[in-house]
Amino acid sequence: NAISIIGSGGMAAAIGGLAAMPEHLEVMSRDAAKARAEPFGVGATTGMFGAAPAGDMVILAVPRVGIDGGSEI
Repeated sequence: NAISIIGSGGMAAAIGGLAAMPEHLEVMSRDAAKARAEPFGVGATTGMFGAAPAGDMVILAVPRVGIDGGSEI
């Protein structure tokens, strides 16, 4: 099963590093420079920001402030 991670920071890296084999991992971020799949392993892919995630499971790994403009917890 494929996993899509929306986010490219430390949390996304930690989850992506433990979650699955890299060839089943897609990384998505609004920052194209940070949305590189290489740190997650050979075979990981980079999804386009705004596109529908391709994974069977989608993990949202962004700061709360990035979701609703709310303050950090």
